Amino acid sequence: MPGALLVAGTTSDAGKSVLAAGLCRWLARRGVRVAPFKAQNMSLNSFVTADGAEIGRAQAMQAAAAGVAPDARMNPVLLKPGSDRRSQVVVLGRPEAEIDAAEYRQHAAQLLDVATDSLARLRREYEVVICEGAGSPAEINLRATDIANMGLARAARLPVIVVGDIDRGGVFAALHGTLALLEPADQALVAGFVINKFRGAPELLVPGVRMLQELTGRVADLAWLRDNSMAEVIAARAAKGLPVLGIGSYQMLGREIDDEVESGAGRVAGLGVLPVRVAFGAPKRLGRPAGSCYGADVAGYEIHHGIATLDPGAEPFLDGCRTVAAWGTSWHGTLESDAFRRAFLTEVAALTGRDFTVAPDTDFAALRQARLDTLGDLVAGHLDTAALERLIDGGPPPGLPVVWPAGSRAMS
Repeated sequence: MPGALLVAGTTSDAGKSVLAAGLCRWLARRGVRVAPFKAQNMSLNSFVTADGAEIGRAQAMQAAAAGVAPDARMNPVLLKPGSDRRSQVVVLGRPEAEIDAAEYRQHAAQLLDVATDSLARLRREYEVVICEGAGSPAEINLRATDIANMGLARAARLPVIVVGDIDRGGVFAALHGTLALLEPADQALVAGFVINKFRGAPELLVPGVRMLQELTGRVADLAWLRDNSMAEVIAARAAKGLPVLGIGSYQMLGREIDDEVESGAGRVAGLGVLPVRVAFGAPKRLGRPAGSCYGADVAGYEIHHGIATLDPGAEPFLDGCRTVAAWGTSWHGTLESDAFRRAFLTEVAALTGRDFTVAPDTDFAALRQARLDTLGDLVAGHLDTAALERLIDGGPPPGLPVVWPAGSRAMS
């Protein structure tokens, strides 16, 4: 079945999520009905869909790039680490079990069935599905239970492009090595490469590009994408009496946490910044709450096991609480509500004595759309879009050469 592409990476953080979002935006602007997909995501950074399902935040962002509503099928398996060895397994938006690495092997085949079924359903509803891999497809020790990279590509017969981050160094070795470690049937699906974050004169890469093409027999033009990443900085300000905002995990700012569910740590002292005590219950609360604060409408989403109990006389704040200079809420995404954000920042500035006037016309939704358009522009301007269209429409080209050592007699 045509109409799909898998974006794999030489490493984690190589740029798969951003590139997948850019591809979704590029296609959506050309009038193509496109959806994102990630078979399995391991992340604590999740999002709640309109019908109360929990998926990876990256797939929610990619859905926005595609101009469609986030859907549990876009991330059918979400692993939320609870410790070094155990993770909560969320299947089609609902928590199902707590498992360790050894137990995961017993569930891999069933989860692959869930993933391939979700992908098939999306492919029936959309013209194109842009899939994102996880980590690296060359993690050969995990290949037998892989459902997000070549395991998915093989099961669904997906063409694959591999993205490498030039800032890490050794990008040509990483691209070639990733391909070379794959077994021949997996290599047959890898049809192109992308170099992320390249800056400077493109002609400097030409000798490496030419050699990589000769060694691998893959797509002649590489892409040079600049990465537009934002770094979030959380400062420890409570001890200085300066403003602190806790969102989602604000419970740690409270007086006490009783958790036998997620961490299993039992009753522990919090930071004592907010007048609240939290007890964790087994059911996970998923919701899309809305209300008002500072006279402004505000909406968000919540994902938590914790049940907060405010101390007598504590001042409520968006289903949480506040003191003079500290706020805590379980509502994610509240700062996307423009009027609320302006009022909140105005109060924060006044508390710190800063000469600050909030911009009166900042439109978060419009800015997000503009950033997604920038990703679409980068794809249109720097990727070989004709080659991408051939892969999406026709699948991996037949007869791609096998690269040593996977094609050697010892490994075949």
